[in-house]
Parts: sequence; C-alpha cells; structure tokens
Amino acid sequence: MVFRGRSFEEVAEQSQIHGSQMKDAADPEHMQAMDDMMAILESGKVDEWITAKMDFFELLPDED
Repeated sequence: MVFRGRSFEEVAEQSQIHGSQMKDAADPEHMQAMDDMMAILESGKVDEWITAKMDFFELLPDED
C-alpha cells in the first residue's frame, strides 16, 4: 500500500487509519509491525524514529 500526501502529517494519518483497520482484521503482518512500533515506543526512541521518517519524506520528489 502506498500513502500519498502533501505533508508528512497527511501520510501519517492515512497510515494510522490503515493500521487501525488491519488491527481490527488481526492481519498477522500488520500485527508484527505494531509489535515493532511498540518496541520503538517502549525504548524511548520514538522521537528519533519520527524525525527520521519526516526527514525521509522531505527528500521525496513532489508528485504534482
């Protein structure tokens, strides 16, 4: 699945909605991804993770 948006926040919102849908469906691959994200949260490194994703988003070409 590809999420598109003009801002990181738009893409993050789409990802959160999709993650919620997959959690409700108990999709095994997404459940593993959620476990991985929980490990990042518990490690206290979520700010670093978000900053890295935001930096990567800024490097992507515009799709106008």
